[in-house]
This record gives sequence, structure tokens and C-alpha cells, in this order.
Amino acid sequence: GVNLIAHSAKRRHTHMSRLRYFVGGICLGWITVFILYVSIIYNKALATSNSDIVVNSVVILFIMEIDEKIFGLLAAINEKWTTHAAESEDLITAAPAAKNDKGNSVDEMKDEIANQKEEMEAQRNEIRMLREAVLDIQEAREPSEASF
Repeated sequence: GVNLIAHSAKRRHTHMSRLRYFVGGICLGWITVFILYVSIIYNKALATSNSDIVVNSVVILFIMEIDEKIFGLLAAINEKWTTHAAESEDLITAAPAAKNDKGNSVDEMKDEIANQKEEMEAQRNEIRMLREAVLDIQEAREPSEASF
């Protein structure tokens, strides 16, 4: 839920996507808090031993896993509904080991950018020298062309 709310704050998404993320995040957060509250009340009312608490907790975890099954069902019905959510989740889980299409890490890409900047500066200097050479050649030809 919190992850969806964080996505709703990112300006790269459209207003409609941001609204869906926010509403979805609020709903998931509310469901989580509600399940926590119900599980506490349920365990206090029915559990008479530690084993009862464990059994009840496992049942509640099983019920919470139903959302994964519903997500799978939605993916089977219409893949477009879940593709964006799955891609977002993949990006979030892959963030610590971010790689580009060639398999380079972020640090390697930063080094490559620094190398390319140095190379560009060297090329700018070369272009500047070539311009000066062209200007010198043009100035050298101007007096000889004026004599004709």
C-alpha cells in the first residue's frame, strides 16, 4: 500500500495513473490495518493456547495470500490490467542492482559517462583548432585573391 502511495507522488505518471495508485494504496493500507485489527481481536477471543495462536495466524496469512491469487486471475483474464503493475514491481525489486540493457551496473555507466565527457571535450578542442586553421587558410588566400 505504501509503495503505491509513493508511486502516486511521482510526476512521471499521468494524473489518472497517480489517482489509481493513490486509491489502490489507501485501499491496501486499510485492508492491512483491518486484517491486523481483526486478527488481534480473533486471537484474543478464541485462542486458549500458543498453538491456537499459531494456527490462527497461519489461517490469516493464508487469507492474505488470496490477493496474489486474484492478481494471477486478473493476469489470466486480461494481461494489460497487470502488466504495468508487474513491471513497476520488477523495477522496484531490481533497483538495488540496477542494470541497463547491456548488463552494466550504475557505477560502470557513470564511469562511461565521465569517459565520454572527456572524449567530447577533446573533440571540441580539436574542432576549435581546425576552425582556427581554416580561418588562417582563408586569411592567407584573401590577399592573393585581391591581387587578381
